[in-house]
Amino acid sequence: MIALSINNWNEEKKLHKEEQKLIDAVVKEIESNIQKLEEAMTVNKSCVQRSNTFIEGAASDENFQALTSDVIVLFCYTGNEIDDSILNEILGTNSRSLISNDQHLNQLRVLNLSYDRLEKTMNYVDAFWNNTVIDYFNSSGV
Repeated sequence: MIALSINNWNEEKKLHKEEQKLIDAVVKEIESNIQKLEEAMTVNKSCVQRSNTFIEGAASDENFQALTSDVIVLFCYTGNEIDDSILNEILGTNSRSLISNDQHLNQLRVLNLSYDRLEKTMNYVDAFWNNTVIDYFNSSGV
C-alpha cells in the first residue's frame, strides 16, 4: 500500500512538471506574439502616418512630388500571424489530462477565441489595405 502511494505521488509529481512545462511554453508563445504584434503596430502606424502625409500633400498641391522613400513606405503595411501551436496542442488533446486547473484551461480557451477574432480582424485589414488603399495610391499616380 505504501509503495502504491509513493508510486501515485511520483506520477502526480511528473504530471505536474509536464503541466508546468506546457504553461511556461504557452506563456513564452504569448509573449512572442505580443512582441510581434507590437512591432507590426509600430510599422503600420508609421505607414498610416506617411500615407496621411502623402494624401494631404497630394490633395493640397497638384504638382506634389513625393520622395521615393516616402512612396515605398506607403506600401509597407505588414500583417502578422499568431503562433498558437502550443495552445492548439493543449486544446486539441484531452485538455483535462494536460492542464489540471480548470481556471487555466478556461483562460486558454478564451485566449484561443481571442486569437480567432484577431485573425479575422487582421484578414479584414489586410484585404482592406490591399484592395482599397493600394488601389487608391495606384490611381493617384504613385
